[in-house]
Amino acid sequence: MWVFATDTPSGIGVHFLLLFVGWVCGLMMLAQMRALRAERLARAQEHARATEAERTRIAREIHDLVGHSLSITLLHLTAARRAVAEGDDPDEAVSALTEAEAVGRRAMAEIRRTIGGLSSSGAGTAPLPGASDVVRLVEEGRSAGQTITFSSSGDLSRIDAGVGLGIYRILQESLANAIRHAPGAPVSVSLAVADGVRLSVQNPLVGTRRGVGEGTGLAGMAARAEQLRGRLSAGAEESMWKVDLVIPPHCLVRKALA
Repeated sequence: MWVFATDTPSGIGVHFLLLFVGWVCGLMMLAQMRALRAERLARAQEHARATEAERTRIAREIHDLVGHSLSITLLHLTAARRAVAEGDDPDEAVSALTEAEAVGRRAMAEIRRTIGGLSSSGAGTAPLPGASDVVRLVEEGRSAGQTITFSSSGDLSRIDAGVGLGIYRILQESLANAIRHAPGAPVSVSLAVADGVRLSVQNPLVGTRRGVGEGTGLAGMAARAEQLRGRLSAGAEESMWKVDLVIPPHCLVRKALA
């Protein structure tokens, strides 16, 4: 064991040198501990943000899916009730109830696919709907008694899967809003794929439609459009309610195969 005399100049110097080194090491350890705490806090905050974003995404998916499915189901149930009340055509009532059951089953399947997509692998889950499935949405509305005209142009297969899901959900919510707020009114839907993608949905205004622009559905559509780096407008123009989605070409549409 080394012992330094502190009553000599050299001993005093070594003593203060050791104190200084210890002080510097203490500062370095304190700075390292603070850095580690800051890093742990940053990771926890990032995890919380990611968790909240995922919860919001799933809530939006379920909201759009359930809202549309319930609207279609209610139309079928209304048709069945009227058929039973009138008593003229029991087959019509059975057909409406069968369609309502089919819509419910498809909704449950989509919910399972959405929940299954939360797993790390997503194995065993069917793909979520995309742009090519918008025709099915239109047919569901028509089968429930809603008058819907649909036109499309361009190659829908060029639309990326994630973008296609966003388009599908925005149309799904638009049709659900039309059914809820303007039941029986004709709805016009157009989907065009060229350099980019454009989806347009419009229907006549019925009543005052107060509060239509304040609900969770439109906020969710706007969030989807922003996520897709697109532009969404929704509102009343003269006597029509219009939803217009424009997605630019540079990042959202697959390149045509050579």
